[in-house]
Amino acid sequence: MILILSQENYDPSTSDVQNWLDYYGAKYKRINGADIFKDFTTDLGNSNFDQLIEEVNVVWFRRWLEFESRFKITYEDLPEGVLASENNLLRLSEYVKNETRVVNNFFFDLFKEKVWLSDPRKIRLSKLRVLQLAKTNGLLTPYSLVTTSKLELIRFKNQHGRVISKNLNEVQVFTDLKSKYHSSKTIEVDNDFIENISENFFPSFFQSLIEKEYELRVFFLDDEFYPMAIFSQLDKKTKIDFRNYNNDNPNRCVPYELDEKIKFSLKKLMADLNLKTGSIDLIKSIDGKYYFLEVNPVGQFGMTSFPCNYKLEKKIAEYLIQLDKTNE
Repeated sequence: MILILSQENYDPSTSDVQNWLDYYGAKYKRINGADIFKDFTTDLGNSNFDQLIEEVNVVWFRRWLEFESRFKITYEDLPEGVLASENNLLRLSEYVKNETRVVNNFFFDLFKEKVWLSDPRKIRLSKLRVLQLAKTNGLLTPYSLVTTSKLELIRFKNQHGRVISKNLNEVQVFTDLKSKYHSSKTIEVDNDFIENISENFFPSFFQSLIEKEYELRVFFLDDEFYPMAIFSQLDKKTKIDFRNYNNDNPNRCVPYELDEKIKFSLKKLMADLNLKTGSIDLIKSIDGKYYFLEVNPVGQFGMTSFPCNYKLEKKIAEYLIQLDKTNE
């Protein structure tokens, strides 16, 4: 049996894979993260998932738990007698997150002997470490700096010209008063930005800006690449970060063929990271060079599948079925 681990919302690509599993008559079960907090019991020797553990051969991890939507921590949740302060509310929220993490990891460990396609205990990658490994494997990367110093940032900008600031970790999503979603984006560090920051600030990640001919989103599965070129450089809105989508005039996206040398280096990198799948971001610069940016082990693949007609949902379903049969 195939076990799919996901979340209740915002994961249509996984549902598309399920449609193909249904088409092929595959035996599978999907569990969303929130399900665990509705029905989970263990005495550390047995659990209500014991029969499922016996039946499962392969586990596909996609998403898990939307903490903020599942646990809405408010001042009313603070223990009696505790000061209703913002600090205490943050401490309680962090406490609940940590408790949740223990339950999650215990649940994942129940299936530790199974074959995993994206293991949640191993995919928390350090973006900085990945960049180091990419360079070790022969890939070009932008010049990078992590600093808390305005002076060091100025030196970096003077040395490399145009500079961007981006997340060190995963993209964060925020909601406004109208429940509209906003995500953290890559931005260019201009002179106004520098003038308005303090002499010391929270550790932040900066890179030299690569003048791009186009961006590449590459889905990787079972040693095969499915690349897509994104012509984001001609639109002012998407020029720095294509994720700042222009819905009125979407970027042109087309299938692409990667250079064999780049494929070789990327395969070595994915092997070093012990990843069987992931979404890789590259830039083709105006001087014809390829620059590696990052890899997301559970990145979206629908955005690559549909424009390029790769039918990745079908390929993933077939790969899961193959893993299930070979590990019975």
